[in-house]
Amino acid sequence: MSELKKEEIINGKIYAMSSGFSAHGWASSKLGDKFKEYFKLKRNFQCQVFVENLDLFLNESNRKEYVTPDVMIMCDLSKLDKRGYRGVPELVIEVLSYSTRDRDLPGGDKFDLYERSGIKEYWICSYKEKSIAQYILVNGKYELKKTIICLDDAEIDVLTEEEKSKYTSVIRSYVFDDLEIDLRDNIFYDRFNV
Repeated sequence: MSELKKEEIINGKIYAMSSGFSAHGWASSKLGDKFKEYFKLKRNFQCQVFVENLDLFLNESNRKEYVTPDVMIMCDLSKLDKRGYRGVPELVIEVLSYSTRDRDLPGGDKFDLYERSGIKEYWICSYKEKSIAQYILVNGKYELKKTIICLDDAEIDVLTEEEKSKYTSVIRSYVFDDLEIDLRDNIFYDRFNV
């Protein structure tokens, strides 16, 4: 892959990738930072977090196919080489954009690739909806575990008491059992949502 040209190749199809919007980069960066903080507190130096800058090779029979997840957490560093990661990461996050949403969502090429490859946990982040859909691999298929939505104070104020008691803005990882990220903790930058 050229340093100047971003692309992904899935099932032989080349997908050109454009630069993301500020809100996309903000969400990717903030989520990546939360994982880095978690691993630092746990003193876990085996797991590493890459944000939008590492190619992932999941197809051993075709070494020309790769994707570049927005956030990727891998814990087997023996599979990291100068071209990227050649293995199955523990968790991947894609931040939706107009040009990538069809392949990131259920039924899309990237969603199917992640599922088929055995990535245990997959988060789909929407900065426009201020939400994360959390998929967990169960018997080789992704199941939607939960969708967490980040409401602002005005939206929370109009909830009934019962709705308030059930509402959470915290997503809890399935793979990293005590990892919790509060989406109200500056994950989505409202200034970009105009």
